[in-house]
Amino acid sequence: WLTPVSLSEPGGIVEVLRQRGIESASVRNIIISHWHADHIGGLRDFPQARLHTHRAAWDSIQGISGIAALRRAFLPGLVPEDAASRLHWLSEGSDVFGDGSMTVLELPGHAMGQIGIRFVDTNGRPVLLAADACWLSEAFRELRMPHPVTRLLHDWPVYRASLERLHTLHQQEPDLLIVPCHCPETAALIS
Repeated sequence: WLTPVSLSEPGGIVEVLRQRGIESASVRNIIISHWHADHIGGLRDFPQARLHTHRAAWDSIQGISGIAALRRAFLPGLVPEDAASRLHWLSEGSDVFGDGSMTVLELPGHAMGQIGIRFVDTNGRPVLLAADACWLSEAFRELRMPHPVTRLLHDWPVYRASLERLHTLHQQEPDLLIVPCHCPETAALIS
C-alpha cells in the first residue's frame, strides 16, 4: 500500500532484457542511483554484477527495518545478502568505468546520496539520467518544486538545490536530455 510497484512485463527485468537479446548473466555492472524499492527491485536477479552506488546512499539504509525502512521507501528483502561485498563507491565526478563514458552527478534530496549518470547516447546526444531528483521534466524546466506534502519524504532544501542544478544544466546545455525516472514525457522519447 505504501510503496505500490507494478511490472509492465511478465518476468520482470530479466525477461525484458531477454526480449532485447541480452542475457542477465552478461550484466556485469549495475549503477544504483538510490536505494528506494522501485530502484533496487531486480538486484537479486544479477548475482554476478558489481553494484555501483554512493557511500551516503548505502550508509542511509544500514540497520533500518520495519516502519523506519518504509519511511525511506526501502525494502531490506530486496538487497542481496552479498551486496556489501560487491559494492563500488561513486561520488561527484566519478568516471564509472574509467574510460570517460559515464560520469556521476550528486543529486541528493529525494534520497541521501542519490546520484545521476551522465553519458553520450549512440546518436551522440548528451544524456543525464536524473533518477528521482525530480519526477517530471517540467519540474526542472520550470524550477517547480513538488507538492508541499512531499516535505515528509525529502530533505526539502537539499532537494531544491538538486532541482536548481538540473534547471541550470537545462538552461546552459539545451541539447542535454535530462531523464527523470518517472516522467512519462521522457519515457515516450526513449522507448
